[in-house]
Amino acid sequence: MSDNETFKLNQDAPPSAKKAPRPKDTTAVKIIKGILYFAIISTIAMVAYSFTVREAMREESENMIAYINRVQDLYYSMSGQFHFTKKTSRDDTLGVDMSDNRFFTAFSVSPNADGDRYQIRFYGRTNAFSIAIGDIKRAVFKRK
Repeated sequence: MSDNETFKLNQDAPPSAKKAPRPKDTTAVKIIKGILYFAIISTIAMVAYSFTVREAMREESENMIAYINRVQDLYYSMSGQFHFTKKTSRDDTLGVDMSDNRFFTAFSVSPNADGDRYQIRFYGRTNAFSIAIGDIKRAVFKRK
């Protein structure tokens, strides 16, 4: 049997042997697919965005640590002890105000395990979702 004869045999196959057309999706299925695609793309975009702001987050935290270290050293030189505070966004004794920061909006200063120095802890938006939502709010409300 030659190639031409094989080709003719396949063309002459009965209609029942051909693949049946796929049924069309209903409106509800189309809506669900659209929502699912949107959710997947949004999730990928938010994670990608959080990776792009990591450098800015690191820079903000390093600047705040350096500032708190400077004012703590000044406070220690004047009083002979460090100033400790619970979670707050503003401390008038140290002159620290984190309410306008982009990522870290609160901090605490507590004694370290040895008791001779202190430990700084920051609180704020650090995951992809909270960073993206916070930046959207800033853009909508034109906040700094």
